Amino acid sequence: MEVLQHDVHAFTNRYLTGKSFDDIEMKVVEKETEKGIHFGVDFKVHKDAIDKFDKIGQMIQSNQCILQHNLIMHSFIYTIQVVGEDENEGLLVKLSIVPIGYTFRYPLEMKKGGVPITFKPEVPELKDVKWILKNGETMNLLKENNGSYSCDIHVSLASFKNFIENGVAVLRVEMTIDKEYFEIGEYVNMDLKEARVASNSSQILEKILKGEEVPKSDWVISASEGFPRDFHVHGPVLADSSMVLRGAITSHMSIGKEIAMISSENRFILTNLKSKDMKVRSDTLKTISECVKSMICVTCSPQGSLLAAYNVSLIVAADAWQMAEAKGKKVNKEKVKKLIGESWPIIDSLLET
Repeated sequence: MEVLQHDVHAFTNRYLTGKSFDDIEMKVVEKETEKGIHFGVDFKVHKDAIDKFDKIGQMIQSNQCILQHNLIMHSFIYTIQVVGEDENEGLLVKLSIVPIGYTFRYPLEMKKGGVPITFKPEVPELKDVKWILKNGETMNLLKENNGSYSCDIHVSLASFKNFIENGVAVLRVEMTIDKEYFEIGEYVNMDLKEARVASNSSQILEKILKGEEVPKSDWVISASEGFPRDFHVHGPVLADSSMVLRGAITSHMSIGKEIAMISSENRFILTNLKSKDMKVRSDTLKTISECVKSMICVTCSPQGSLLAAYNVSLIVAADAWQMAEAKGKKVNKEKVKKLIGESWPIIDSLLET
């Protein structure tokens, strides 16, 4: 096997304006289009790979492409295989899209033992899978018995060379996946009560962040240092914001080293946070660094643990990275590593992922 590397990114950044897809105007699709979420992927084929084909049975495959939405993902590759020979056209090839798995580079060399993986989304059913040619023509990819999707027409190897531009052949493949597949509640227990949001919640939050007491506040969160240090909040709302905080409040006990409970009061200290950290900011480097920290925790966990947490961290970091690049801001890896505060080799590996 030989690995061929592109000098440019293997896939195109789809955040063209730097905005989240939720903020982009919805596109009107044709009536006959399959219902669901429509994906389009530009697979890049290295010119040298095509030139190496000279006999039946040879095959090349891409690196993984991730289709993801709502923190659920599935990865695919393409394969191009020489499957026959025609007297006039020469060697014939078949393009296929092959499902790989419901995660991406999930660490395998973790601590032994572990727990059964309960986060196991099935392979999504792809609908209306098409290979879009440069001239606008389309070729259908039909599902085979092995779960892959392959062109219903074999293409001559010679014609592939017509797709090459600047040393790279671009294969545009489009498909649709049912929206229901990406309902994260189908795979992860999301049974948290939705907090009631008052009409004047913005003003209340502003007062809380200033350290002022607000009506009916019954708990205090204290930062490790800074001013204001104490933030007066509502226990029921806090308990419904996360499983960790629910556990801390209902048990009135410290959680690890991060949440230090004061036994005589309805108050706990966030030992790793300063007062200035209490405000949520849109900070690309901060987002990526926190996601990498979470992924490091996964690699230190027993094998099979925290797969959903790994996927979420990977997706959030990748989205933040691509939106920053689409805005023309290059992500500085050294600054991310500085925010993490460690120099472990695994950080470079995760940033590369």
